[in-house]
Amino acid sequence: MKTHHLIIFQIGTDHFVLEIDRMVQILRYAKPRAIPNAPDFVEGIIIWENLVIPVVNLQARLYPGTAESYPKPKVFIIRLDALNIGFKVGNVFKLIAVEDSQVLPPPPALAGMVVDYIKGVVQYEGSVYLYLDLEKTLTGKEKRALQKVRLPEGGDQP
Repeated sequence: MKTHHLIIFQIGTDHFVLEIDRMVQILRYAKPRAIPNAPDFVEGIIIWENLVIPVVNLQARLYPGTAESYPKPKVFIIRLDALNIGFKVGNVFKLIAVEDSQVLPPPPALAGMVVDYIKGVVQYEGSVYLYLDLEKTLTGKEKRALQKVRLPEGGDQP
């Protein structure tokens, strides 16, 4: 039986889990440098270990138009394909380990809808969490566009 190592975190008022195997780092949030003409859900870029990292606001991506109020947001640096992307999230709660039997498939009504980024539902200590697949929160076109993000010529670091 497979064990899933997950992190519990908040987006809006909902709690999600995410596999930690692609997670490179968790950073305290610092306002990114804005990128002209970026989609609304891309907050900008940060410099982390001499790399330019685009920062995606997961609340703006998953719940467009909702107000955000996190006292201490975090940025997950995640490796997707050949790209490191920062994902801004709300509160981060804890790491957990769950067995396959605790991961249920998403309801059939969600299949093929806009929520393909929900990998499943996790039951843990009496709570239910949405199991997020970050790779599917961005389209292939959006990932390719984020790969091209660079500091503007002559631009200062954020």
